[in-house]
Amino acid sequence: MKPAKFATARIITIGNELTTGLVADANARVVARFLLGRGYVVSRVVSVPDDEGEIIAEVREAVRSSDLVVVTGGLGPTHDDVTKTALCRLFKCKTKFQPAVLRRVRAFFKKIGKKTPEANRSYADVPTCAVAVRNDVGLARGLFFNGRVLALPGVPHEAERMLLTSAARLIRPGGTHVREFTFHTAGADETRLTDEMKGLAKATKFADVAFLPKLGNVDVRIVARGSTPKKASANMASAKRLLLDNIRRHVWGTGDQTIESVVGGMLKRAGQSLCVAESCTGGGIGKRVTSVPGSSEYFLGGATVYSNSAKTSLVGVPKKLLAKFGAVSGEAAAAMARGARKSFGADYAVSATGVAGPGGGTREKPVGLVFVAAADGRGETVRRLFIAGGRETVRERTTFEALFLLYEKLRRDAL
Repeated sequence: MKPAKFATARIITIGNELTTGLVADANARVVARFLLGRGYVVSRVVSVPDDEGEIIAEVREAVRSSDLVVVTGGLGPTHDDVTKTALCRLFKCKTKFQPAVLRRVRAFFKKIGKKTPEANRSYADVPTCAVAVRNDVGLARGLFFNGRVLALPGVPHEAERMLLTSAARLIRPGGTHVREFTFHTAGADETRLTDEMKGLAKATKFADVAFLPKLGNVDVRIVARGSTPKKASANMASAKRLLLDNIRRHVWGTGDQTIESVVGGMLKRAGQSLCVAESCTGGGIGKRVTSVPGSSEYFLGGATVYSNSAKTSLVGVPKKLLAKFGAVSGEAAAAMARGARKSFGADYAVSATGVAGPGGGTREKPVGLVFVAAADGRGETVRRLFIAGGRETVRERTTFEALFLLYEKLRRDAL
């Protein structure tokens, strides 16, 4: 979908801590989400260091090529907070000392029992060519220059609060209406999804479509715009129809749904119960399942069985099976699920066993080798996986894969 016909915005985040990688840029996401909701297309997001010249150059270019510019950072009282000075130079104006602002600053420090640092007097120097934007949760007020450039503090919770309150009242709507939707998919990577989406080219005429890979799954994100709410909704409906026709078999959820909430809903509707047996995930599957409110209606419990003796004594995995195939094997995963289901008296069981690393791998069973299984009264389904990444990546993706395998079994059983 071509964004040129819509109101555009640029986001500029300022700080040496951003350009050197010391701190993740939390503000860009918050500002971008706000602007999307206001009907703007964000055409560029850029971080610049605490340098007046670079700030001026970036803001000047942004003003030339977009309808709105949002700047975050550099409004504090320290030597490296140069955003206010840079913007005053750009817009050719001076600052004026405002005693009322200083009184507010002093009242803040008095309340916490401290003396006002001399450097904090600079908060009271307000540019004459800008509208001051109230900050209810901090000292640095925002600044709105020429109705085009909004400067906000770099502290993320302050910037977010101001966007939702005082700054929101100053920013005119972008003139477009937005609809958002997400398909959650698994079982195919983004390349395969793209190949299977014969309607993708047509869909992009109605909406922006993005593929967002995650651990074990890919989100297909759709953003549709229109000059009226009805037009935006119509564009979204067209894009969804064109995409879903091709990827329906890979879709396990939409919107705010998680794999644990989806399988939980399926179990609840069917009046079925679940238990888990975990090795390499250390209780992670059970944690995900029980994160869903009301999970006690279908989740009976779980066993974390790292040692072979625990696998045998708690979920009944035969010693001979472990001796023959090893703890990291499809046979062991199936036996764990089968034994857990019997021990807990559950309708369904899932299990996971593998080598999460960083140590413990062998040539035959390297780090990242994982087996997950799902069991019901008709038998077990096992899936072999190789998951690249560090220990937590392996563990986290394994929890998803185990629940996705359960989802597939529940879906088949419902047919």
